[in-house]
Amino acid sequence: MVVSREEAPREWVPVEDRFLGLDRRTFKAGFTALAVALVLIYGLQALNAAIPWHNEIQAGQVLDLGSGATAVPPVGWQLESGTLTGGAGATATSLQVLLASGGATIEMRGASYDGSATGFLDQVERSESDTPGVTGARGTLTTDAGLVGVVQSRTGPSGDGIDVAFKMATGTTQEVDSAPALLVRVRTASGQFERYQDDVGALLRSITPGGGAMSVVSEEKTAQLRAIEESGWGAPFRFLRPDNVAFWVYLLGVGGGALTMLRYFGPGATFYTPALAGGVVLFGLYLVPWLLLLRHHNRFTSQPAGLLAAGFVWGGVAATFWIALPANSALLAIWAKVGGTSFASDWGAGLTAPINEEWGKAIGLVLLIGLAPRLVRSAYDGFIIGAFIGLGFQVFEDVLYVYNGATQLYGVDQLGSSLRVFVTRGAAGIVSHALFSAIFCAGLMWVLGRTPGERKVVRGVLTMLMAMVFHFAWDDMAALSGGTVAAAVLPFAIAAVELVALFYVLRHAAGQERRWMRDLLGPEVEAGVIDPALLDAVSGLRKDRRKYRKHLHSRSEARHRLEAAHDLAREIARADGTETPPVTHARQELQRLQT
Repeated sequence: MVVSREEAPREWVPVEDRFLGLDRRTFKAGFTALAVALVLIYGLQALNAAIPWHNEIQAGQVLDLGSGATAVPPVGWQLESGTLTGGAGATATSLQVLLASGGATIEMRGASYDGSATGFLDQVERSESDTPGVTGARGTLTTDAGLVGVVQSRTGPSGDGIDVAFKMATGTTQEVDSAPALLVRVRTASGQFERYQDDVGALLRSITPGGGAMSVVSEEKTAQLRAIEESGWGAPFRFLRPDNVAFWVYLLGVGGGALTMLRYFGPGATFYTPALAGGVVLFGLYLVPWLLLLRHHNRFTSQPAGLLAAGFVWGGVAATFWIALPANSALLAIWAKVGGTSFASDWGAGLTAPINEEWGKAIGLVLLIGLAPRLVRSAYDGFIIGAFIGLGFQVFEDVLYVYNGATQLYGVDQLGSSLRVFVTRGAAGIVSHALFSAIFCAGLMWVLGRTPGERKVVRGVLTMLMAMVFHFAWDDMAALSGGTVAAAVLPFAIAAVELVALFYVLRHAAGQERRWMRDLLGPEVEAGVIDPALLDAVSGLRKDRRKYRKHLHSRSEARHRLEAAHDLAREIARADGTETPPVTHARQELQRLQT
């Protein structure tokens, strides 16, 4: 029996289209998707590595070690931590300095130690007794100011280097022993120390104790400064960055999305003006409670409004119209070609949107990392920014649905059509794109691990997959219910699971931010400005704030104190831990509320 080509099974692949048992016609889509995935996965790390430091030491600059103590850093090295003399904010608040050049680093750390420089170096080595390496013989080094340092060379599998311990005073033995200590730690790649030896030697010889005692930072103050540095809280957000590749990619995406919007809405904008106007007004009003909710959750080390607005615009314009609109059309067509039109009708949306839309929105987070690497650090940052990106996508997509609904009715009852779309899409939006993106972007930040100790690849990947599964379930709910009575129950069941997962991710993502808040306000607790109960509440969960309200027996008083404590933390972060008029004012306001 001869079977005609028209009667061939749908799954049949002609022999001329086969390669190693695979359908060559699917190669373009498959390998394109693989290429995009590889770029996204490894491109994130490349983008981070491509953003250089721009804090190079210039000739004549001097490190400020506090109370007149100074050191002359080597020209051309990057100052990654520490302060310089002679400029705004040059007064040192910490004895923590980090210089870097190529594969070499110089770290300077102050400490309180009662004893000799030799005893201080012994104490340092005892505290690091498990560090592998071979130590050489000790020697001494005298600076140009007469300070005597004890030098210990070290060679290990991770590289070469020296540790130099100083007591920051000259004079009698008693005066030297009671002075603060300074540890200078130099590390290079194996066999590379001699390359930097001249720079290191010049720095060491330039160290001077100045006219007074070197400032020593308490453990609480050190933790505060570390929290400010790690979180980036208080750093300004500057969008206009012509020297930054991420800026131009962002403009390309938003510009491309804007052009697509004009092409999409332009031809029918006049005729469908009532529908478009109704959609913009209704979903503009719908946006207000969302912004209030997200503003409430944008606490701890909160993100600047400009950065969040940039995320919203990316989600609404670039992710929706530049990426999702063409990408979804293409992938839906692929599913129809591969699985047939029935398969695409049942499952195509759920197999398309989670890929194109979640990754399209996440690209916005990656670009904001490139634009503001100091600000976007934790999983909670990803959660909040992702929610704003998703909210932008959701609102613009809803207006698109309003327009499409009006065109399907050929312009009949445009305002009524807009209202019906608003009711259905608004209700579904409670557990839609803002939720998906918040979860997905928190997971992405766990994978990237941009703060010490927060890289959790497995948790991050599973969180991202969870967001994509939720998106799949929501878009393919009809196919999952199979047309049975489950269709009436399934939306509520899926929504309940999504909300439980949302709060689980929110709680775990906030852990690092809560620790930063505690560290940032630690010196204020030590000074008696903030009591432990208020610290627990301002850095804690909802149950901690509820406990604090019961403790004060006044909801309004508790809210005022919490807001004032957050204001103080924000001003401290903006001032990089120094004492400024805004910090003093915020502290006085909190003290006024507590009297």
